[in-house]
Amino acid sequence: VKEDSLTSIAALSALKEVTGVVTINPTYRGTSLDGLQNLQRAGGFVMTPRPYENGPWGIRFVREVNLPNLQAVGGDFTISADTLYSLNLSALESVGNNLQFEVWDVKNMDFGALKIVAGNLSFPGRHYYGGGNTYLPEQVEFPHLETIGNQLELKNPHRIKELLFPALISATTVSLEQTDVLEKIDFSQLREVVETLTLQWTHRVKEYDFSQLQ
Repeated sequence: VKEDSLTSIAALSALKEVTGVVTINPTYRGTSLDGLQNLQRAGGFVMTPRPYENGPWGIRFVREVNLPNLQAVGGDFTISADTLYSLNLSALESVGNNLQFEVWDVKNMDFGALKIVAGNLSFPGRHYYGGGNTYLPEQVEFPHLETIGNQLELKNPHRIKELLFPALISATTVSLEQTDVLEKIDFSQLREVVETLTLQWTHRVKEYDFSQLQ
């Protein structure tokens, strides 16, 4: 697929709401999403992965996603970017369906206001030549997230040492698999897992907190 000539969307800086879906196509050549920094609400937000014979790969040029005023996404929110290192969603309070991260090596992530994900919250791992890898910050925290309507999935992450969900009360499914160097898991307010709780190859974890699980 030929690359797009579009390298900047700065002209959209006055935009505050999109009732439909914001779509960033895989041909986009910009290194950031500057121009969407004043966006407050969207019906959906999707960074579309580019097709590849061994599975989809993310957008190749975007280095940072800074959406400091985005408060709500009504449907799916998909971040698919192989070169992404910084993700700021500090004002995001709700996602109406799935929140998915298809990333390769992210060093900074901010979800300080997120309270509800109505569908899945997933870090499925990027798949290259049959293998899945996701390099996350050493600490991944969702300090105010109370509800995950369906599945929480973290699969084959690297570098992450602390996974913190100190406010999470309920989820349908929690699945943590092949967690590499992960040492601490905090679900200290989790009361209910409706269907399945899976901890697979999490043998390096030194500290679990499921103290309220009923």
